[in-house]
This record gives sequence, structure tokens and C-alpha cells, in this order.
Amino acid sequence: MATNRNRLSRVFKSYYGATVFNWLRELRMQRAAELLCSTDNSIQEIAFSVGYSDSNNFSTAFKRCFQTSPIQFRKQAVVSSRVQ
Repeated sequence: MATNRNRLSRVFKSYYGATVFNWLRELRMQRAAELLCSTDNSIQEIAFSVGYSDSNNFSTAFKRCFQTSPIQFRKQAVVSSRVQ
């Protein structure tokens, strides 16, 4: 690509508004939220499928992103779907 890591990071951030790592984390969390709402997979399976080898690290990252645990998020999604 004829560029260095720092330049690539700056260009990425100016285009996407986030660092590569933050953008990737957001993408992973959005996918995890979709899986929590649309599957019966365990939290551990979902963590692994979005790139976390440790479900505790996944739960911490998920809670930081959504201000609720994956289990609570799933429960809230189930209640919301029943109301609609």
C-alpha cells in the first residue's frame, strides 16, 4: 500500500471516525448483540464467534459497550419481542 502504520491509522480514523481497534470492537459488539437476539447460542459460543477466546473478557467488553451484561441484554430482547 506504500504507506506506514501511523499514516494508515490516521487515514482510517479520519474516514471511519474511530481507530482500527475501536471500529473492530464496535463491529464485534454489534454482531454479538444480533446473535444474542436471534440465536439460543451460549454466551461462550457467541464470544468465540465474534473473536473472544475468553467469555469473561467478552462480557466485560459487551457491558462497556451496552451498559448491560450479555445475559441481561438477551433477557431484555426477549421481553421486547414478546411485547411487539
